[in-house]
Amino acid sequence: MTKTDKDYFKALYDVAKVINASLEPEQVLGQIVQCV
Repeated sequence: MTKTDKDYFKALYDVAKVINASLEPEQVLGQIVQCV
């Protein structure tokens, strides 16, 4: 796996953690924007 692939999967993992930890849509969307 290249570094770019690892960064992509880490970002997806971070987003999944935020979604699982929060039921507030605004907070989830804000965290997604920060991760991307």
